Amino acid sequence: MTQTVQKVELCLDKIPATLKELPCWRPFKLTPPAKVGDKPGKVPLNAHTLRPSNNTRNTKDCTSFELAKASLLNELKRSPEQRQFHGIGMSLTGANDLLVVDLDKVILEDGSIKPHAKEILETIPGFVERSISGTGFHIFTKSADWESGNQSNHELGVEIFREGRYIAITGDEDRSFSKPIPSVSVSAEILKRYLRPNPKQSDFDTYKPADPAWTIERIESELLSFFPSELDYGTWLEIGMALHHQTNGSAEGYECFDRLSSRGTNYPAGNEKTTHDKWCSFGKSSGKDVKTVGTLIHLRQMFEQQRLYQRSTTEPLLSKIGDARKQIKKIDWLVEGMIKQQSLVMFGGMPSGGKTYLAVELMLSVASGKPFLGQHTVKQGDAVFIACEGRDSVLRRVGAWNHLKNGGIDVDAAYISSREIVVTAPEKSDTSIEQYVRAMEAAGIYPRVFFIDTMNYSLGSAKENDANDMTEYFLRIANGLIARFGCTAVLLHHTSKDGADIRGSSTIRGALDSLFLVSRDSAGIFAVKNDKHKDRDKLEPFYLEGRQIEFELPDGSMESNIALYPTEKKVTASGSIYQQKALELLEREVDIGGAMIKKDLLALIDYRTNNAARDIFTPLEEGGFIETNKTQVTLLKTSDFYV
Repeated sequence: MTQTVQKVELCLDKIPATLKELPCWRPFKLTPPAKVGDKPGKVPLNAHTLRPSNNTRNTKDCTSFELAKASLLNELKRSPEQRQFHGIGMSLTGANDLLVVDLDKVILEDGSIKPHAKEILETIPGFVERSISGTGFHIFTKSADWESGNQSNHELGVEIFREGRYIAITGDEDRSFSKPIPSVSVSAEILKRYLRPNPKQSDFDTYKPADPAWTIERIESELLSFFPSELDYGTWLEIGMALHHQTNGSAEGYECFDRLSSRGTNYPAGNEKTTHDKWCSFGKSSGKDVKTVGTLIHLRQMFEQQRLYQRSTTEPLLSKIGDARKQIKKIDWLVEGMIKQQSLVMFGGMPSGGKTYLAVELMLSVASGKPFLGQHTVKQGDAVFIACEGRDSVLRRVGAWNHLKNGGIDVDAAYISSREIVVTAPEKSDTSIEQYVRAMEAAGIYPRVFFIDTMNYSLGSAKENDANDMTEYFLRIANGLIARFGCTAVLLHHTSKDGADIRGSSTIRGALDSLFLVSRDSAGIFAVKNDKHKDRDKLEPFYLEGRQIEFELPDGSMESNIALYPTEKKVTASGSIYQQKALELLEREVDIGGAMIKKDLLALIDYRTNNAARDIFTPLEEGGFIETNKTQVTLLKTSDFYV
């Protein structure tokens, strides 16, 4: 049978003694809603004079619970038309470590509770009552750790009150969730997940003045298209101010703002008193109040994270394939044509083969919005690098990139860990995925790309050759990072001794969306081979060179390091005699397009050492002459070997 929203009752006797003991009670008066669909207003009154008093920090306007209750019971004997007030509540002033969570409009018409509200109710211990509207809850708990003051996210209907606020109380306890108010402080970190981060202004300094790379078309395609149709007033204003700043208040910018407003019902498009007058007022902000395209990027990340969480908790386990197909859209690339968003990627290579250099390039390109390797457009966002090993050398490589490609300036949206991450056996580690997630959400970091360097150091008790261990590992990555943030996870991993393939169980290769093998030859040229790609044909191998730069470290000493730039490479007659023999034999035995087992080929050319990948296969493959897999080699061409 369909459940409906329950009527709220006044149950003053159920209010916990912990609250009754506080000397901060006062009545309130209900006022008519400002517009249809709104809730009635609640005006706090002076407990002694019954005059309106919005000074919620003034305890002189308050009284004890017993006196407030007696006054209310007496008032309820009057007819509704004669009542001077309609209920009682608390001013959160001097209430020790009391923390109140107000969940508004989270009970749906059928009586079900929105997923994010249910998670909060099940996680935060404390007295839970239904609010006057019948569509929300109050949670009264105790948390000395909460240092963020009063916070709110009106879109999700989440407000957290510490002090200086008035709460109308019903006492209508919800026994499904209610618990005694804790006697000791509890952690309220989960609440930060549902609050809009309030980033420091310095986070957006790199976007001032207006960034010419962000055209109106790009803003609408890459940012505004991900925003919900109905926006709360504060968010709507932020977007308008950012568009005004980016377009210098142009007519084109206003038309974009008007189109955005038309998607919902709160701010009608073409209404001069709504959108146009507000647009004209946006140019008055200055200094730290300026909203920029960086604000829009941050808002998109927040909306993506909320949507992904809500979808993961509300989507049915099974759907008709026709319904599911309707959700399929054009591939959303993190790096255009190369790396997909919300995917699992691996950079594999031998030690000193260049995989970390490539990862640093990708991290800083995404964080800054600069094209990857100067050639491939990226989706901009936060980038998080978990340095399980070699943190110092990663930072030195970042320094070279900054000086060669970013004017010596650090990129604000790039983050690096101080410790490793342990993906499996989280109960035995203080650096689990769950703890990193909490730390990121508390700091307002919504990673678009998340690196783990190297995978081997993040395995915990898991073994890379154990299929079951690796299955669990990748499930934790998929659910704990990719699904939660909608990010791309990039794992750095070692290859076998000959560099031909990644180490470990075949489960690893099977789990990946794309695999890039990175190697470095004796001349210092880096070769990148796309060895797997689920969403497109494999990319052609490409080559990179390291450009050296000397720069000053913060302590005044000098450092020299490299950053990567595209280059070309071709195998010539200077290749080894074994490369020449291999091509001649392949051409004679199988011809162009034919394949041969690697072991058979090496036996026929009388190659007797253990470095076939380095001496023969990798150079020829980099030159486009052959293609290899674990067991065989395919001939592609021979014509320009002798140049």
